[in-house]
Amino acid sequence: MKKKKPIHSTLENNIKVLQNCFNQTTSLSIRKLQVGTEHTLYMALVYLDEMVNTDKIETQIIEPLIEIEGKIEWENFCMENIAQKVIKIAGISVASTLEELADGILDGHTILLTDGYASGIIAKTPQMKERSLEQVVSERSPKGTMVGLTEKLDTNIGLLRGMIKTSNLCTDTKNIGSLSKTAISILYIQGVVDQDVLKEVRRRIDKLEVNYVLEARLIEEAMEDSSKDFLFNMSETTERPDVVVSSLYDSKVVVLVDGNPYGIILPGLFVSALQAPDEYNQKLGRFSIRLIRLISFILTIYIPCAYVVVAKFFSDQIPKNIAETLFKGDELLSPFWSMIVLFFY
Repeated sequence: MKKKKPIHSTLENNIKVLQNCFNQTTSLSIRKLQVGTEHTLYMALVYLDEMVNTDKIETQIIEPLIEIEGKIEWENFCMENIAQKVIKIAGISVASTLEELADGILDGHTILLTDGYASGIIAKTPQMKERSLEQVVSERSPKGTMVGLTEKLDTNIGLLRGMIKTSNLCTDTKNIGSLSKTAISILYIQGVVDQDVLKEVRRRIDKLEVNYVLEARLIEEAMEDSSKDFLFNMSETTERPDVVVSSLYDSKVVVLVDGNPYGIILPGLFVSALQAPDEYNQKLGRFSIRLIRLISFILTIYIPCAYVVVAKFFSDQIPKNIAETLFKGDELLSPFWSMIVLFFY
């Protein structure tokens, strides 16, 4: 495992390391500050222009720092004091390694460094563009929720938490990828989830060693077993929040990938292919509808086979007038069978 580099106590050294880490890109902004009158502190804010909310930086970080006199005790000064007493942003943490600072910048956060202190503050100031919640396109239903999942991981988790009003809904978020880190979240309901499934999902995700995760299909492939899934997938995908919520209540595990507008449901069951999204909002008839779909699925497979077998090998055992009606020449489907197909479909 690669050893993490600690933060230097010299401000200029930290700035140079971060600039080299981002290959001197012009998008990396360095805002230097000199705060305090009785005790002067030399600070710097580091962030990516396209990913932060500059208004929040000005009002909740820069202005409180300029007015720092009287807010902290200089005798016991440390970066934790600034994080707790000065900065007004809710999401904040103190980092001790340069890797943590770089990851924070990539997530759209603002880094605060102070000369003479070997630690940094990560303040959550992201402002990333995302599409608004829209109606589901691929799984439309006359009933149920009208919105679907989006490409933003936090938005999707917030949407699901709004539908599942329980503190037992757990999210286990981790970053995958050595070149470009992509956040993925494992969702489950504690006390309901199948622990064996959860343990296996975690094991397979921890086993992943990839440079980047461009599509959620990579996570789906990690969940598959080549010796067992040659006919059916071991996972399901959906962009409907109500389907995700129902799966969580059914003791399943859901994996969300940042940048992908659908969830991966584990494990995938054959019977789930016979379900429709609007069934979650029906009072009666769900079992009978699924039973009809199963029977239709079986008939779709066996009727053509039975027709070919009877036509080729048993046509002489059927009365001649019926055989001439059912099996006319080399036609694959006679008018009678065409009528039956149209009737059912």
